[in-house]
Amino acid sequence: DFSFFSLERAANQDEPLQYDAFFFSGLTSLPERSYHDKPEVVAGLENIVEDFFNNIHQKDAKLRAQKLVAFEKANAQTVPLPKEFRERFSQRNPIERSALTTALSQIDLKAVFSQIGEKTKLRDLTPENFKFINEQLATADLDLLKDLYRFHALQGLLDDAYPKFFNNKFVFYQKHLGGPNVRPDRQERCTKMVMSSFGKELDAELLPRMFPDFPTAKFISFVERIRAAIVAGVEQNTWLSPQG
Repeated sequence: DFSFFSLERAANQDEPLQYDAFFFSGLTSLPERSYHDKPEVVAGLENIVEDFFNNIHQKDAKLRAQKLVAFEKANAQTVPLPKEFRERFSQRNPIERSALTTALSQIDLKAVFSQIGEKTKLRDLTPENFKFINEQLATADLDLLKDLYRFHALQGLLDDAYPKFFNNKFVFYQKHLGGPNVRPDRQERCTKMVMSSFGKELDAELLPRMFPDFPTAKFISFVERIRAAIVAGVEQNTWLSPQG
């Protein structure tokens, strides 16, 4: 399900066996902000968004598309570039729950915090973006916010039943965002979806049929020898602490 924010995790920099939590906003259709400086890319994105609103029978589709893409451009200006993001991941940027609650005052974080252990630390990787979105949630036109939600939640579902829209989006991704030249056929796509959603269940059903005489004990012994070799190599390093 789409949300204005997602909860992510990253390894704690001091305790390798712990994870920190951080929030991230995915309110953008382009990889990063420099794409918004390319008129051809922006025009192509507006065309896709307009086509989307036409397909879901919304009035003033062109105007809605222009407003949505303008919002995404303004939002993208507050999101770190990939290089900047990598740098922030290497830095210490903790934030207390009370401070994050204040920074995102337009979102009720109580339910989210109740699912995060009290000992889990929070990181503040995109404070500029939090400030922007929090302000927009308080002041932006409600219809625009609804359009943002509609587009990001539904556009990925307009597939085979909407061939014109899908082909338009496919060509856009291929031309500007490094998408594939040919889409895999439906059988391959369905197989990959099932495999990604039911990996362990498929293994339980298929492996006994495909390998009825699988040498389990021999395989476990082989894996344990590999594990022992890796541990022996790690023990000889000169830069890791015993805890690391």
